[in-house]
Amino acid sequence: MRLIQIGAGNMGAWWMQVIDDSDDIEPAALIDIDSARAAALVRKHRSDSIGVYKTLYDALNRVQADAVLDVSPPQFRLAHIHAALDRNMPILIEKPLAASMNDARAIMDMVNAHDSLVVVAQNYRYHVPIMTVKSLLDAGEIGRLSKVTVEHYRGLSLSGFHQQLAYPLLQDMSIHHLDLMRFFLGAEPLTIFARSWNPPGSAFNGDASVAAIFDFPNHVVVTYDASWSSNGLETSWNGNWRFEGEAGVITLRDDVVTVQKRTGKISGRDIVFDEPRVIAPVAGMPSGQHYLLREFYEAVRGNGVPATIAQDNIHSIRMVFKVIESIKSGTVVTFAE
Repeated sequence: MRLIQIGAGNMGAWWMQVIDDSDDIEPAALIDIDSARAAALVRKHRSDSIGVYKTLYDALNRVQADAVLDVSPPQFRLAHIHAALDRNMPILIEKPLAASMNDARAIMDMVNAHDSLVVVAQNYRYHVPIMTVKSLLDAGEIGRLSKVTVEHYRGLSLSGFHQQLAYPLLQDMSIHHLDLMRFFLGAEPLTIFARSWNPPGSAFNGDASVAAIFDFPNHVVVTYDASWSSNGLETSWNGNWRFEGEAGVITLRDDVVTVQKRTGKISGRDIVFDEPRVIAPVAGMPSGQHYLLREFYEAVRGNGVPATIAQDNIHSIRMVFKVIESIKSGTVVTFAE
């Protein structure tokens, strides 16, 4: 499969490496407004024979390709998806689906009109620790859930478009964690209440911290505490997760999965628990962007439908904008239309 890639920045360089690692996919062209940067990336990973262009339309008119990979900032997503679908070209895009909810709805109108394949790279679903937790939840390891706690703390200083965002953490990173809530629980949220703020000394112009409470079906409560302006004791990018179930607890902390279950016995006033068990990571399959690229390749060939197609991912990005709506209004916001 020949792939046109849009974007030669840091993430673009990583995706080029992922393509290099594939036996079935080769780059047909690389697009970036900075031609010198794109040319340097091509020389590093492949050869000068790969075309370098400034716009997707230029590449579509000049090279033969089977699909598009969009690793550009989200404000360009709508135009790129429109151009790809106009040529009946399937497209894999970096998260988020769109820069606004209006853009997301416009994208969905295009997807439905063209009946085309648009896949969002929610690669966190396919990190090994995440897949390990998911396997335990699906097996009913701790029974019915009642509470999920999510913590994400990083100390970052980012330039570029991040400094124009009113909510840099929410509008960039949080889509991963909110998508994982849906993934783990297999359900859509009912309500959300949230606050945001920018801590003293933050390197961002917009609010870099958020606290949110979600109500999910079956009386499951999910709390989300996150910051991109932390001053120490960072979490992994996956975040720290705690799942309270009727039979025990699963934690993901520093990418290590642990289970502790109750024995059903009581000693005095204390409930007795088994010893905590560290769970071996799932093995034997690709992860992250490698998994997504393989899944996209198989879908383009007609073998299955990826889990993170736009028709599903619209619900994850909707969570982001519902959180922002709650922050702005200071009220509980419902997900019912």
